[in-house]
Amino acid sequence: MNAADVPARQALVIELVEGSEDLTGATALNSAVFNSARLIGPSLGGS
Repeated sequence: MNAADVPARQALVIELVEGSEDLTGATALNSAVFNSARLIGPSLGGS
């Protein structure tokens, strides 16, 4: 599932960001949020 989900999310970020100067930061923020959710989600679900 991740093989299709991650590239689709990154493509969406590219479409949403208007200026190319902000693209690096937007991609980094998207990755940080995604990885934080992977870390925090299971620990909240297990509580």
